[in-house]
Amino acid sequence: MDGFMSKIVCPKRVNMATLLYNQRKFLSNFDQKQFTFITFDNLKINCILFLNNVQEKASTSFLSNIGKGLQKMINKEGFQEKKTEEALAQKMKDSLVVYNHSHGSSKFEGSHLLAICSEHNMSLLLYDSRACGESEGNMISFGKNEKIDLMYLLLKVQVDFGFDKFVLWGRSIGCNSIINFLYEMEMNKSEYLNEVIRQKKEQEEEFWQNSGRLGSSSKRRMIVEYPSDFFNRFFNKVVQSFGKNNNVPDWKERKFEMTILGRWTGLALRRTG
Repeated sequence: MDGFMSKIVCPKRVNMATLLYNQRKFLSNFDQKQFTFITFDNLKINCILFLNNVQEKASTSFLSNIGKGLQKMINKEGFQEKKTEEALAQKMKDSLVVYNHSHGSSKFEGSHLLAICSEHNMSLLLYDSRACGESEGNMISFGKNEKIDLMYLLLKVQVDFGFDKFVLWGRSIGCNSIINFLYEMEMNKSEYLNEVIRQKKEQEEEFWQNSGRLGSSSKRRMIVEYPSDFFNRFFNKVVQSFGKNNNVPDWKERKFEMTILGRWTGLALRRTG
């Protein structure tokens, strides 16, 4: 049983670089930027950014369901006011597709997306998850640590390459990383936190009213502080550790903004019996 579990949490490393070679006809449309970043627990993560170098607007003839879905996701999130093909093409060009690979795989699993990104003048980011491919680490954590790695990665490409609009694409374990990441971003935003604080305040007030000691409690006299409209506890915590671990010179003064335009996730399930 221990050997079986070891294979699950410590998958055999694979490279899969031949998948990139199979997409070589699209490589001339991209400038490759290889880089690494350091995780919160001091692991080095290996990444490749395929920066689209085609300047003309993207073709409007979508050749696949993937292309149609990509267009729909990016046009849906806050861009209804600009529905012209030219405006949409520019939004797609300014966005970055981030591929999160599956269990026991590597970053090159996402090489097939070079075709669709080339078609629509988008850039693509591939990376080896911890304990996979060329990245450091001894085991995977099924999203527990990978969600923080993903946030680090998005911050890294914002600092070094200027991207702040992302399409997250995940498969299997990569899908799990995205789900965990989005959950943290949702549950730690100011709107949610302020509602929790309000409920707690109401419960305390009700307790002291029922006890007949409404004015005597120090808790009752405390001024409740609500997070600002744009505060996110998870984001704020990760930004601080990211800047320190990756030697970002102005991370304390830098203002980070991030938009998730869409997510494309998939889990492989098999029915038995």
